[in-house]
Amino acid sequence: MTDHIRIEGIEFYAHHGVSEEERSVGHRYWADLSVYGDFRAACTSDRLEDTISYSKLARMAVEIGTSERFALLEKLAETMAERVLRDDERIAEVEVTVGKLHPPARAVVHRAAVVLRRTRSDFGLPERGV
Repeated sequence: MTDHIRIEGIEFYAHHGVSEEERSVGHRYWADLSVYGDFRAACTSDRLEDTISYSKLARMAVEIGTSERFALLEKLAETMAERVLRDDERIAEVEVTVGKLHPPARAVVHRAAVVLRRTRSDFGLPERGV
């Protein structure tokens, strides 16, 4: 798939982490989402219902990031990827980047992130019918 929609810099405050301190105090996180599919219908119609809503994807990322708790960024990103693919069958593939701003480390680190790319088949979901 060469068509994709990218949303960058979705920020939220959440309580993920391995240490008790990270989970209790919380931290600032961000997510970037790229969804891949065939968006020719939207190119032709120019109608919102024929594409993937950026707003809906951003709200979904924030809801997952703030309503659940994970030890690892990998699990947070995987959960986001699965929900995005389950939510709209037009999405064939998703790339999720989830990061922590100024993570606790024994160095000055601006951001640490995980990038996952998943397809519908990774979660046993049917491919979109053509």
